[in-house]
Amino acid sequence: MRLTSGTQLGPYEIIAPLGRRKRRVSRRCAAAVAVLAVAVIALAAGWWTTLKPFTVLEPVASLSNARLKPGSNDWLAYQSSESGRSEVYLTKFPRAGAKYQVSPAGGSQPVWGKDGKKLYYLDDSQRITAVDVQTANDSVQVGPPKTLFPTGVRTSISAEGYDVTRDGRFLVVNSVTQNTAPVILVMNWEAGLKK
Repeated sequence: MRLTSGTQLGPYEIIAPLGRRKRRVSRRCAAAVAVLAVAVIALAAGWWTTLKPFTVLEPVASLSNARLKPGSNDWLAYQSSESGRSEVYLTKFPRAGAKYQVSPAGGSQPVWGKDGKKLYYLDDSQRITAVDVQTANDSVQVGPPKTLFPTGVRTSISAEGYDVTRDGRFLVVNSVTQNTAPVILVMNWEAGLKK
């Protein structure tokens, strides 16, 4: 199936042709893609009722890792570095109100549990951390963070370094590099060639 402008993919429609070449993008372009990603989330959630765009988060970093709460789609978890380091926040969706900081000491890559009752994130030491989340109307209660286990997710993997299955198990992109072979340093190797 060729994807072109106007192609229907379930409830979604391709509105621009898809290119075959990968291109490097600037930071400004990456930020625009992040805004587009939030707009696509809004479209998927059924909140896009008019053709007038609206701002959900401002400013939006290129790597906000925004995720809607499953089922209700009424809360948005995202990461932001506005405090000087990456933290995980919650805000109401589609009209953002107050923001609630979830990670007390640094966090990134928020992922909702499939039932929407837990929010997971990577702390500053790349450990998966869980918090219980209870929402009611325009307020939210966040439980204390519980460190679950360390990961080998590299800090260079800025998005989708892990996911949670329906039954609460994890799929983690561990990038552990261990080499048990000894390193051998050969000095004066040119003299060995002459023999």
